[in-house]
Amino acid sequence: MNRARVYKKMKKFDQAINDYDITIELTTSFFGRTYGERGEVYLELQNYLQAINDFNNAIKSIEGLPKDFPKSIREADCYNNRGFAHFKLKNYQNSINDFNKAIEIHKEPSYYYNRGLCYLKLRNHQQAIKDIRIAAGMGDNQAREYLKSIQENK
Repeated sequence: MNRARVYKKMKKFDQAINDYDITIELTTSFFGRTYGERGEVYLELQNYLQAINDFNNAIKSIEGLPKDFPKSIREADCYNNRGFAHFKLKNYQNSINDFNKAIEIHKEPSYYYNRGLCYLKLRNHQQAIKDIRIAAGMGDNQAREYLKSIQENK
C-alpha cells in the first residue's frame, strides 16, 4: 500500500490503482483505508462512479468496526470525498447528505464550504451563505474569497 501512495503522489494513477487492487486482493485488513485511498485516485481521474463505489466500500468497512470504536477523520473524509463525487455528477442532495455526515463526525471548514456549494446549486442561497460563512469563520480561504467576491460585486 505504501508504494501505491507513492505512485499517487507522483500522479502515476494507473500504477497506484494496480497496487491498491493487489492490496485489496491479498489482505483482510485496512480495507477501509485502501478503498478510500483508491477512491481518491478515481476522483483524480474523474471516474466519479468508481470513486463512489470505493467510498461506499470504505464506509461499509469502517461501519463494520465495533460501536465503541471512535469515529475518525478518515471516515469523515470518505463521506466528504463521496459527497464531492456526487457533486461532480450533479447529485446535489446526495452530496449534502454526505457532507452532513462528514460534519457530524468532524467539523472541518471545507466540509461546510462544500455543502454550501451544493446549496448554491440548489438555489438555497440563505443556507449556502450560512455554510460558507461558517467555513470562512473557521479559516477556509476559499470560503473567505467567495464572501469577498460577493461583497465586491454588490
